[in-house]
Amino acid sequence: IRVYQSQTNAIIISEKEKTISPSGETFDVEIRANVSFDVIMPDVDWVQKIETKALTPNTLHLCVKTNDSYDNRSCTIIIRDSDTNVEDRLSILQLQKDAIVIAQNEYNFTSDGGTLQIDVAHNVEYDIEISADWIASADTKGLNNTAHNFIINKNSTYDSREGKITFKSGAISQEILIKQS
Repeated sequence: IRVYQSQTNAIIISEKEKTISPSGETFDVEIRANVSFDVIMPDVDWVQKIETKALTPNTLHLCVKTNDSYDNRSCTIIIRDSDTNVEDRLSILQLQKDAIVIAQNEYNFTSDGGTLQIDVAHNVEYDIEISADWIASADTKGLNNTAHNFIINKNSTYDSREGKITFKSGAISQEILIKQS
């Protein structure tokens, strides 16, 4: 009696998912396969396969470029046996560039004071710090929005003064200088 056992075709990669910081990264993915395979790269310009002359036929070298956008981005790389359609997939998620953007960074008021509205474009949660007691937040507890209102109190002295409003999220901050004569 002779027993024959056919091989089970397989492609196995060392990572199924990879999360990349906004600054980009170069990394390797190990491929174990008992079939010949093709690497099908996504149609994006921010992930590149690095060709090397080293003797590493089952290592996929990848480079993910810096993400300067304010949105996460993702793609999938497919490693496939073209004869049997056996495949494995690597999903790449690259995180967004975190930002707090304010169009104007300085405001001037007369001694009478007034109201200031600052529009903030952001993709992160942030805190607001006020450096002077004569500047007060006038935001309401209504719906979340990106417009913040501040009251600049009357300056009853003859001295000019300055204060700062800082919008802050971790290492990211945007500072506004308030001058009052």
